[in-house]
Amino acid sequence: SLVLWIARTVITKRRLLLERERLLSEQVSQGLTMVHQFNYPMVLISAEDFMELSMGDIRTLHEGVRDMGKLKYLDTVAKVNDFHIQGKKIVFFSYEWLSWTMPGPSDIQREAMNQAVMMFQEQEQVFMQDVYIWLDILAIPQYHPGIKLPAINSLYMYASSVDALIIIAPETRHDNTGERADRLSYKSRVWTRVEQVAYASVHGLKSMYFYDKSGLEQVGEEWMRGVVCIFEANMTCCRRKHEGMSRCDQESLVLPLLAMWYKVSVAQTRNIDPTQGT
Repeated sequence: SLVLWIARTVITKRRLLLERERLLSEQVSQGLTMVHQFNYPMVLISAEDFMELSMGDIRTLHEGVRDMGKLKYLDTVAKVNDFHIQGKKIVFFSYEWLSWTMPGPSDIQREAMNQAVMMFQEQEQVFMQDVYIWLDILAIPQYHPGIKLPAINSLYMYASSVDALIIIAPETRHDNTGERADRLSYKSRVWTRVEQVAYASVHGLKSMYFYDKSGLEQVGEEWMRGVVCIFEANMTCCRRKHEGMSRCDQESLVLPLLAMWYKVSVAQTRNIDPTQGT
């Protein structure tokens, strides 16, 4: 009868709604582990060693520089806190990849990084030996997918555990498209927005900088208004129609971003420090 059909439909919809809520709760719980602990150690390189590396060395990626004995591994958040207590400063370099075939910074970006770290050292009035760098291709394993993904999932924790985020976006060109690369093209990338939002959600804008030849320039609120719209930005995988990929890179961001949103929202509601547990 019609009444029986309506009753069954209501029950089915209620069951589906409950299942959806259960799955969402599980996703938030999984994501929260990504904003409380490292799924892979935080990997740094000293500023002194970084500036001594050749571009050939850098392009051997994490694995090559690891085998050179140049990387510092901090396994837990507690280890990072101890590192800071010892007076060490950590700089996170955020930049746009300018090649589809050559990972990491271009020659121009690399030179900007060298200049930026010297500016930071002078600004903070610390010894260069106490400055360390987080750079994606050196900090994240590139060849083993089983450990690469946990490192990517720890991006929020990495970005929130450093002392400064410096945006490297000098005017240049993309190797493959020939398109202009600058601050605007940097801002248009999903991954760079994720890095900025992750950092700002913990530290604010006080220690976020643009590199400029004249010095480090603090990032302003107007810039961040566009940055927070993460998924309105572009991804290379989408532009290349996910050639040779099993899924879009955006999928790997869902859990950590969902958890980050939850953590910041709860912190704001409770008027507590977002770096503390929620």
